[in-house]
Amino acid sequence: MSKQLVPEDVRAYLDGVEGERGVALRAMFETVHAAMPDGYELGISYGMAGWVIPLERHPNTYNKQPLSYVSLAAQKNYNALYLSIYADSEMDVAFRAE
Repeated sequence: MSKQLVPEDVRAYLDGVEGERGVALRAMFETVHAAMPDGYELGISYGMAGWVIPLERHPNTYNKQPLSYVSLAAQKNYNALYLSIYADSEMDVAFRAE
């Protein structure tokens, strides 16, 4: 599981959310971070904290940007967890089974 350091921009994003929503967002982050397998890059992408599939592993994307895998966002009135399962039926079946 992930032993990856948390970049300063991600820490600042998480720390910038105040109150109960901040507590919940940081707890959600810590849970996902602990479970994230190696090979994904943690950072800020599309204004959200999250993990992407590095271009070194999957360079042929439609917009030349890394593919988002898991993202956490503090929206205007709620927190959001975005999970991406890219057209891999085995991965989708395994995720839903869990």
